[in-house]
Amino acid sequence: MTGYYLYSKLWRSGVSAHIGTGGFRKKIYATIEELQVDLDAWIDSYNHERTHQGKMCCGRTPMATFEDGKRICREKSLNLN
Repeated sequence: MTGYYLYSKLWRSGVSAHIGTGGFRKKIYATIEELQVDLDAWIDSYNHERTHQGKMCCGRTPMATFEDGKRICREKSLNLN
């Protein structure tokens, strides 16, 4: 994944909303490591705390949706054997 793709994907998926509400833009980072700590915390929150807006996600978090998808895939692949 290229840096530009990752940047634009994060921007469209909610970092822009976080910045607009007083997130990264209001803090001056002395190092990349400091920025990475805040990005990691935001990504964790994005995947594990907020509910997913997708039609078939039924209000689950993105990680819960992903884990359910893995479980369903395993069940279906077992049924094929």
